[in-house]
Amino acid sequence: MTNNGDQTISIYGVIATTGQLRHIGYVLAGPDLVSMTVEPGGRFAYAANQDANNISVFRIDAITGALTSATPVPAGSIPFQVTIDPSGTFAYVTNESSNDISLYSIDETTGNLTAGTASDRGDWSCLNGDRSFSKACLCGESRLQQYLRLYD
Repeated sequence: MTNNGDQTISIYGVIATTGQLRHIGYVLAGPDLVSMTVEPGGRFAYAANQDANNISVFRIDAITGALTSATPVPAGSIPFQVTIDPSGTFAYVTNESSNDISLYSIDETTGNLTAGTASDRGDWSCLNGDRSFSKACLCGESRLQQYLRLYD
């Protein structure tokens, strides 16, 4: 869970028998955290830092749930939301001020992000909570449509 005021992410474990959350700790992330997502395999987490215009990258310890930070990657202006495609291969970041969508490939071993070609026609609010895109947001952008066709 992102804590915008103190630039941290709260880490929780789940008690298997009850489903209750157990607070494990905090990790420092970046300025003006607004959203966070975990890739489908549960090995990596990504957080949007609006004031720094970047994405924090974390590795998740499979046993303890602890987050280890890696090098943040640049995003567009005022990154708003991070989502991962269902295969865990690509990350997309909607950028509120630059009104575009940043595309990254995800290294399957390290979780590091490599920037691809951003969409210059996206709507910063077009990513859905279920890791899908609202297709209306793409405005005919062919590069993103090519990736989305894989998941239709």
